[in-house]
This record gives sequence, C-alpha cells and structure tokens, in this order.
Amino acid sequence: MITLSSTIQSLMSGGFFGYFYLVDIKDVNGVVWKRVTSHSHNITLSDSRTFVADGTLMNIDPPQVSATVGKDEYKILFADPTFLQGAQVDLGLVGYLVEVRMGFLDIDSTPITDIDNTFFVYAGRISGSGYIIKTEVLGEALLQLSCSNPMGDLDFKKFIYLSKDFIRGRNPNDACCDSIYNGSQAVSLKWGKA
Repeated sequence: MITLSSTIQSLMSGGFFGYFYLVDIKDVNGVVWKRVTSHSHNITLSDSRTFVADGTLMNIDPPQVSATVGKDEYKILFADPTFLQGAQVDLGLVGYLVEVRMGFLDIDSTPITDIDNTFFVYAGRISGSGYIIKTEVLGEALLQLSCSNPMGDLDFKKFIYLSKDFIRGRNPNDACCDSIYNGSQAVSLKWGKA
C-alpha cells in the first residue's frame, strides 16, 4: 500500500503541488556515480544527500503495465551531447544500484527536503546502457539506462540439458541423472529426503 506523509496529503488535497525527481546511482561498492535532480536548483535532503541540478536528467520512463505482469524495463534518460559518460558506459554500468524518489514543492514552490516527505518510486539495478543518437538538424545524444523490472522474470524459462555429466559438474554427490539414459528398462527412483 502506498503511504504518503500528512504534509504531502495536505498539499495534494489542496489541489496545488509540484514535483521533481531525485535519482541516486551508485556502483556495487556504494560509491556514488551520479546523484541528480530534475529540479532547477540543487536539493539537499534531510539525510544529507545532495542532488545536483545539472540539467542532464531528461526523462524517467517507468514500465507500462499492459498485462497482468509487465515486462518492460525502467528507463532513465540523461542528456550527454559531448559523450562525457561514454567511458563509464564502456567500462560497464550493469549492476549499478539505482534509487528514484519523487520530491514535492510546497505552496510557494519551495522544495520540501525532508526525506520522509519524498515518495519512493524505484530501487533496482542497471541491466543495460547505451546511447540514443538522433542526427537531425539540431540532433541530440541521450544516455539511456535500462533498469531491472522486478516483475520481468516471472515467466522466464531457462531450459537446461540434463545429463549425468551436467549434474555431476554441479554437485559431485548428486545421482539424480545417473540412470536417465538406461533405455527401455524399468528404473526405480527414490525421491525426497533420504
């Protein structure tokens, strides 16, 4: 169930509220790679994290649920016209941790910086990265990060070829496939705990 703080509920019930995104990306060791906001000014939350308003955060594209289980990826787009992030993309961003929050503006358009008054949108890992390059007159270069969808693998099937050698390679004491190719003779198998 989605719970919102009383501050955010009162803003929404008043009919006026603005919002902005906060994106925090860290490598697998917890070192910050990018911490940006879609707001026009830097935002420092009550937990001391500062999100930079560098103008590169272009779009947050959550998965579109069109069936019982959505399989789309969570996508984040950054402007990168000079390909400054290219080296990092080449080294690999797969596995980096991503957290997306939504922050709100109060009635006089001041950001509410209390972490309890932000809305947690997404947490996961980067599953792919690449550039979207448009070569029109003005052109644009966007760094696209594809993030894992928590519902994406529910219907994934991975087929394995069972054989005695395959199973023994995984566990030398597992004998479940020792008699799998015995031909048409009757085989009595014991299943369950011994």
